Amino acid sequence: MNYGEDYIKRIEDIHLFLGYMIDNHGEIIGLKVDKPIAQRSYEYQHDYVYFCVTKMTRSLVAATKLFENAFREDIMTICRGVYESYLLMGNAINHRDFYYKAINISVGLKNGFYKYKEVNGKKNYNKVIEVSTNKEYSFNMGISYLAGNTYSRIDRNIHKNLYRYISEYCHGDFIGAGNYRNEDSTNYDLIPNGLNLDSLFIIYYCTYLAVEALKIYYDRYDSEEDDLVFEELIEFSSLIKLLRNDLTQIIGMLEYPERDKHLKTQLLNRVSETFA
Repeated sequence: MNYGEDYIKRIEDIHLFLGYMIDNHGEIIGLKVDKPIAQRSYEYQHDYVYFCVTKMTRSLVAATKLFENAFREDIMTICRGVYESYLLMGNAINHRDFYYKAINISVGLKNGFYKYKEVNGKKNYNKVIEVSTNKEYSFNMGISYLAGNTYSRIDRNIHKNLYRYISEYCHGDFIGAGNYRNEDSTNYDLIPNGLNLDSLFIIYYCTYLAVEALKIYYDRYDSEEDDLVFEELIEFSSLIKLLRNDLTQIIGMLEYPERDKHLKTQLLNRVSETFA
């Protein structure tokens, strides 16, 4: 089914804008400043936000190429990773010290500077101990926790149903086996069965999250060190309006299973959500 080249062309143009932002504002600054690590909160937050948006954009470009060749299930697999990167980015924007968990503790766990707290021989993956000081820190990086702690009040409500749906294509869940069979289900087939509207939706929705999150980062943490010019601000506002209009149409056309009957309203509320 062909959902129109106009949608894809607009998405590709938006990905080009995100690439422009990465090229012009994605300089790695955390390693260059002459400050103690504990005082580099702005620099590390900036670097982490741009790491997330770069990872998201690269994957979205790949998903768009897959859309052109009707690889629906692979689009879902890639976009799950994009969505997870958004949740990390949303937490980094909403909690300025999040980078400490995402960078310092995560790396420290691999290098032996931190270890998980153990109680009766069982590891508590929500608590870590700094080996040199024996100091305890909270460390909850679970996907549901992240969904409940972005800058959006609605993400936590959408997360369960949305994540369950896109995750079906990432693992060997036999419920999705029909997507890999030929038309009369007599044999497995490498040739994709074609696209559903959900493929277009997930690319659009994840692109919207990337653009919105980067705009909110600048709204909240405007800095003379990395300020947007007037034309960039105008372009952000224009793209968010375009994405909201297109997503409202696409969400309205989607079919929702009975178990996810509230998802349509939640998604419409999410793409119309405003932030102070």
